[in-house]
Amino acid sequence: MKRMRGQVWVGWMVAAVSFAVLGPACAEGSTSDEETDLPSAADSSTSGTTTNTGSGADSGEIPFGTGIDASTSADGSTATNSGDSGPADSCYDPKDIGSTEALAKGLPDRTDCDGSQKVEGVANGAVDVDVFKFHGQDKFSITGGCTTHAKADVQAKALEICMFVQCDNKDVDFQGCNSGNEKTSAGGLKGCCAATPGTVEMDYTCNGTSNDSASFYLRVTGTKDLCVPYTVNYDM
Repeated sequence: MKRMRGQVWVGWMVAAVSFAVLGPACAEGSTSDEETDLPSAADSSTSGTTTNTGSGADSGEIPFGTGIDASTSADGSTATNSGDSGPADSCYDPKDIGSTEALAKGLPDRTDCDGSQKVEGVANGAVDVDVFKFHGQDKFSITGGCTTHAKADVQAKALEICMFVQCDNKDVDFQGCNSGNEKTSAGGLKGCCAATPGTVEMDYTCNGTSNDSASFYLRVTGTKDLCVPYTVNYDM
């Protein structure tokens, strides 16, 4: 019995020593396995970046589906349709007329027996000059001709209307203005001018002939910085 007790005591001692040696190693192995399941600091940072990528805030890129409005240019200014006539405060003059006698817009020929004619235009401010030209035939017959005086009128405001004459034989006997003030054009032609609304009417003959056929020039000039549509009524 004494020998058994000694063997039991020795067995307990061996078990205690084995536990003391192997226990820490097992504990370290267990702790290592648990730590591998936890996210590291680097993993945590990566996870945060992935979350923000969809917003575009971190990269500075425009998120998918975001773009520039088609009506706006790349610099942020509003685009203008090429078919637009321009800003609302601009003066739209689709048939801008020549400003000199050489560039005058031609009008249909007429006779002194025809009725009054008209032509329309737009005066684009005080620097705009529109010049029209027509030929008038002095119609003569054995029964007598027509004796109307060359004249023109404009009822729109803020303009000047002028009428100048050049006989077919280049020799004009200018006898004055029945209405308006006598003036000479830039090309040296005699005529009459008046502020509008107003009328000009001239008296002339062609020297050396009984035929008073002539070319007439109508000049419309803006007198103020305004956009003024107008109608000229004219006769020969």
